[in-house]
Amino acid sequence: MHSNVRESTLVRLLSLLGPRKWAYVLWLLLEAGTIATCFNIVLAFVMKDVLDAAVQGENVLLRRALIIAGGTLLGGTPLFLLSRYMVKRTVLKTMTALRVRVFSRIVDKSMSRFERGHSGDLVSRCTNDLNVIEGVYDNQLYGLAISII
Repeated sequence: MHSNVRESTLVRLLSLLGPRKWAYVLWLLLEAGTIATCFNIVLAFVMKDVLDAAVQGENVLLRRALIIAGGTLLGGTPLFLLSRYMVKRTVLKTMTALRVRVFSRIVDKSMSRFERGHSGDLVSRCTNDLNVIEGVYDNQLYGLAISII
């Protein structure tokens, strides 16, 4: 049952993205893939060549490491920045839509609902919950995507 709860929560979080869901997933996977591939896996090979060049004294390995590092930096950085921008843009649009939905739901409540409870509690709960959702979209799902890749 525990995995069903997680799965349904993930599905619900993705459904809140609405029509931006697939764009978000695509850009998130591209961003995570760029970080995982370009800046983690390639870095390991570059470090291997640098260490081998230091041990063996071969400049060819050092030149190869510099070319690979430079190529990865030149190719990976724009791709990472573009995908990060698109993820952030999608998250901001989604959070704006969610805030509008929450506000319209609050406005539709009767005055007696607000008289029974403290209004600051409702505002605080809405603000904090929306900030948590934004953090999930911006950080936790990114970490999950990197772990998967």
